[in-house]
Amino acid sequence: MLIKKTVEIAIEEGVLKSKTIIMDATHTKARYNQKSEREILLERAKLLRKEIYGVNEDYKEKLSKKTTSGLLEDVLDYWQELSSVVQSAAELAPFAKVQERLNYLNEAIEDDL
Repeated sequence: MLIKKTVEIAIEEGVLKSKTIIMDATHTKARYNQKSEREILLERAKLLRKEIYGVNEDYKEKLSKKTTSGLLEDVLDYWQELSSVVQSAAELAPFAKVQERLNYLNEAIEDDL
């Protein structure tokens, strides 16, 4: 939409005289698609764990071990376990930052699914 409007203005102002534009999005794609879905999910899960540990370090023993496999399915299983622990823990509910990180992770999962 931004490019379309920019081109319209350029045509109106006489800067562009052609109706054909060739764009190269190589740099844009390289900049914004640097991480895989799996890497993004693991990063968000890590941020959630850090918030949980900030509330109560005893959760280091309660939470499942981080997944080290390269499979997206394992990351999804890991997310479900992590999510269920957070949602069932009444002591974590009042902490907005924990809930925010959980929502952030849930959004990534929904986007990937």
